[in-house]
Amino acid sequence: MVPSTRRRASVVCEAEGRLLLVRLRDPVSGVEALYPPGGAIEPNEAPAETARRETLEETGVKVVVDAATELVDRYPFCWAGVDYDVTTHYFAATLDEPFTTALPQVVDASYNLGALWLASSEALEALAVHPAIASSVARVLGRARRAVWRTHPNASGPGGTLLAIHDQFRVAAERLVVMVARDEEPGWIARAFLPLAQTLHHHHHAEEAMLFPMVHRRTGVAPERLVTDHEALTAAIDAVGRSLASGSRDVLRSALASFDAILVAHLDREEALVMPVLLALEPAEAWALIHGA
Repeated sequence: MVPSTRRRASVVCEAEGRLLLVRLRDPVSGVEALYPPGGAIEPNEAPAETARRETLEETGVKVVVDAATELVDRYPFCWAGVDYDVTTHYFAATLDEPFTTALPQVVDASYNLGALWLASSEALEALAVHPAIASSVARVLGRARRAVWRTHPNASGPGGTLLAIHDQFRVAAERLVVMVARDEEPGWIARAFLPLAQTLHHHHHAEEAMLFPMVHRRTGVAPERLVTDHEALTAAIDAVGRSLASGSRDVLRSALASFDAILVAHLDREEALVMPVLLALEPAEAWALIHGA
């Protein structure tokens, strides 16, 4: 049976280190799970307006949607015993009212068990039961955070430099995914990939030698997960290299998709830990600490 198509929009709203979520119960399976607020796009309704409206209806929270952060993803989803081919427009949003952990009571569908604010790291873990949704939420959350960080008075220091480098990595990885989707020649893909792989290796060595020790000294938190990420990225890079040698477009497509996902997730995690540390310091002081002065 061909899945039903569904167009919808969702909001990714972070405030005070917490994400706004709704708990929904599937009316057929009875399974409960957390989701970003959102719903079906009505006829002649802009996706950003849908995201705002659905958030108010499901949570009672008024938000301002940033249309510039839009991310569109397509994925399979089963709800109430029906298989859907879903296209969701995700948007970052900010509160249009003061933050409070107490959320208003709303009158909505019976499967809506209520909204909550959950610590962002815990929220992303909870959303991971639906990997496609969790990945998109993490990416939009990263976009929103980077937009705020770039306006910080200390963004002219190493924090801004790190964001610029990471943005180049994101763009380069996305370009590779597009190239393989267009069935471009593997030789051209290899020419685009190899410089990125080499730059990533050098970047990781520099971070582990200078940046991570400084962050450890400032926070008391050893960035072990980030080092593990580097190891996973090295393995993903090697997998892309093998796929290029295999001559199989399907293998290459899968390897590049995995590489892109691992890279973006790592960059988001690293920025969440490192950027607050760098932006809390005057640029000159931050550079001196990184270089061990």
